[in-house]
Amino acid sequence: MWTQIKTDLHRHRGMHQLFAIVLGILVAMMYAVAALIEAQPLLNKIGQGSNMTSLFPAALVVVLVVMMLFSVMFMVYLNGLLIARREHEFQLYRRLGMPQWRLNFSLVGETLISGCAGLAGGS
Repeated sequence: MWTQIKTDLHRHRGMHQLFAIVLGILVAMMYAVAALIEAQPLLNKIGQGSNMTSLFPAALVVVLVVMMLFSVMFMVYLNGLLIARREHEFQLYRRLGMPQWRLNFSLVGETLISGCAGLAGGS
């Protein structure tokens, strides 16, 4: 089972690298926005001369939430796209007698490994 996951990760490393890189970039951007929310001296400079001091962090929180939602939706879409590109491979596995649960376990394993690599790269 693990050898199949390892083989599929190696065989489709370009797709998995794309998944991990995009996820890493999105996570890094979310960290940057979160750091801006916590940067009190910077927020004080921005709010100097106006009454918008409390509005700017709230707007950044909204931006962060929207980025998180977008990231989750985009990663689900990208993962679905990557799986759809391998449909013929999955049909071959099924014709050769691989049980559906094993194929599903393999796909979940590949996705988790790529996702963990992207999260580690972005943090």
